[in-house]
Amino acid sequence: MAEEPKGLLIQEKIEAMIDYAENEVARWPRFYRDSLGVRILDKCYALSDICDEANSEYYKKPKIKQVDAMNKSLQRMVRRANRSKFVNRKREERQLLSLHKYLYWSGLLTEIGRMVGAWLKWAASLPPPPKRGSKTANTEPKQ
Repeated sequence: MAEEPKGLLIQEKIEAMIDYAENEVARWPRFYRDSLGVRILDKCYALSDICDEANSEYYKKPKIKQVDAMNKSLQRMVRRANRSKFVNRKREERQLLSLHKYLYWSGLLTEIGRMVGAWLKWAASLPPPPKRGSKTANTEPKQ
């Protein structure tokens, strides 16, 4: 049996975060699940899609910056979910995310952010693309 080709490590981390987010959002009350939860899951899937696009692009830097911006936006939304409170059936005020769940989820996002930063640093070290209009990338005359 042939092994499945391995993708980017960051893509695997994003998939693990999506799995965690789906399980967590499914436990929220309907109002939050259908509003904030849907927005968070949409951002997670968009982050995965942009990461795939960045991996397949020749000039990766702009797409990697989009991945970074999407990750920061997702961190803000998870922080917002941590601050959100609701009243359960026993009339007790509760938070959407317990401290442990928030720390785990934000840890996943922080780890993804570090990987994106390293990826961006790598992309910045690549030589710039040749300028348009130049016939060759090498400017030395041939002898």
